Amino acid sequence: MAATLTNSSPDSHLFYFSDQYEGFLSDGSTLAFVQTGDDPTLARQLKRGEFRPAVVLDLHGLTQQQAKTELAGLLAYCEQQHLNCACIVHGKGLGILAKRVPNWLVQHPNVRAFHTAPTEWGRDGALLVLLRTPT
Repeated sequence: MAATLTNSSPDSHLFYFSDQYEGFLSDGSTLAFVQTGDDPTLARQLKRGEFRPAVVLDLHGLTQQQAKTELAGLLAYCEQQHLNCACIVHGKGLGILAKRVPNWLVQHPNVRAFHTAPTEWGRDGALLVLLRTPT
């Protein structure tokens, strides 16, 4: 991501992400989540490609700490720019980031929903994330 945050650094947003919290457990290769109280059809809409990501974050080759910092920066950037959909490419590899990223996302208050990305956006190696935007 090549965005510059103007009001805050990505590190200031890391407090949302605990590495010990595992609030999201996968039951297979498809990952889907909708925030409690939000529209339960959002994950299905993401799966169908009804939302198009305005920005893509590629985490390939990053350590867990680097990935967490980049993810925090992406979410802050989306909030500043009023972007409601992003694609996060975590890759497949050993599956470390594939497991960590969903657990970080469910902790963030602006994440409304996410789903394994459609094929055009990376399928099992990526997530489409729907975000709450400031009003």
